[in-house]
Amino acid sequence: MEPTTKLLPATAEMPVTAAARELEAQLEKLDGRDLYLWSVAVLVAVIVSAGFLALAVPQWRDGTFQVSARYLPVLFFGFVALVVLVNLYLLEQRLQLKRNRIELIRQLVRSEAAELTAQIDPLTETFNRRCLEPLLNKELAAAERRRSALSVVMIDLDDFRNINNKHGHAVGDRVLKIAVDLMRRTLRASDSIVRYGGDEFLVVMPDTNAQQAGCGLQRLLGKVVHWNQNPEVPDVMISLSVGVAEYRHGVTVGELIDEADRKMYETKKQHA
Repeated sequence: MEPTTKLLPATAEMPVTAAARELEAQLEKLDGRDLYLWSVAVLVAVIVSAGFLALAVPQWRDGTFQVSARYLPVLFFGFVALVVLVNLYLLEQRLQLKRNRIELIRQLVRSEAAELTAQIDPLTETFNRRCLEPLLNKELAAAERRRSALSVVMIDLDDFRNINNKHGHAVGDRVLKIAVDLMRRTLRASDSIVRYGGDEFLVVMPDTNAQQAGCGLQRLLGKVVHWNQNPEVPDVMISLSVGVAEYRHGVTVGELIDEADRKMYETKKQHA
């Protein structure tokens, strides 16, 4: 069985979580706190300078500056003590800010990693269905804004149930991984692969019309044919049914997916 699928013509990076936004807001507050400390340092310098001038100007006579010897130790040690105390305070505050910033960055990384893990299918390492609607809404909005093309492709592995029944689920899982690997090696890095169901995948292809998507899928099917000539899994042949839908103004996410799904099933009937 070779995947001689006839492509039907079309008739026409994940959202940031609330926790991540909160952590980013806290980081911005820390940056503001850092600026505040620098402002304090400048203010102290101005106050010290003003105090020194307040003592010095009255003692300025005929181009010379004279201060009573009894004031010198007080002025000197007072100035040194003030500088030391202010620097100790600023140093402690900056160290605390650094610790807080590091901890917030760690929390942000953990939050983003947890969210990303929740959006990834553990078997195929593609996006799962949870992130499909936000992903498509984002791409549809971008296509409308840039007035660019957008296509989605539904891909189904033919007779996958028979593969599971005949060879077991371990072999079935391996076949799924092989199919995804063929997709990744054929499609562009900007194309997003989503595991839509057990053996169904939906590919979101920005800046791509139906004809361009069809050319990419023909290359994919050619790689499948090549794989079948020397299969890595004995007694297993891979066959794909695909359906392409191009976005048109006013079409909803659900309608776009339904169109691609319907076209995929039409090609599947041709294999029966």
